[in-house]
Amino acid sequence: HGSPLSLDPYVERALRRRAPRGAIVAEDVAAVERFVGVLFCRVIQTHFNTFVRDVGACERCGTTHALERAHRAGCERPQLLRHAISLVARPHPASNGIEVDAGSLHAAFLRLHRDDAAGRRLLVLCHACHRAYDAENKDTPFREGSAAMAP
Repeated sequence: HGSPLSLDPYVERALRRRAPRGAIVAEDVAAVERFVGVLFCRVIQTHFNTFVRDVGACERCGTTHALERAHRAGCERPQLLRHAISLVARPHPASNGIEVDAGSLHAAFLRLHRDDAAGRRLLVLCHACHRAYDAENKDTPFREGSAAMAP
């Protein structure tokens, strides 16, 4: 089934929207991830609803019901979020931790969703195919050091 539709225009549109403001001061990358993880799940849901509608069908089975955004194996949301945090985190000497600008994090996270040499980082799958895809690919390593991961 598969769709040739690129995610890049949707990422660019999301980057033009108003970004969150403020700073997050935390002990380390994992602490920032715990703090913003659920919010950044919603970022994907909010910014890429139009993409799901435009693809219009499960890219595995073709159904048009219960469609979800699925991160491609090796590019899962938590991995992308950790990488985005590591890109924008700065030392915060007063706390011996790190400081992350919320707007910069938001932008880096969205940029990491751009297409790469392997294709789109988000797939559109129905609920059943999404669960099957995740189970099949649960041990796929994250390719953090690749040039494709640069924002």
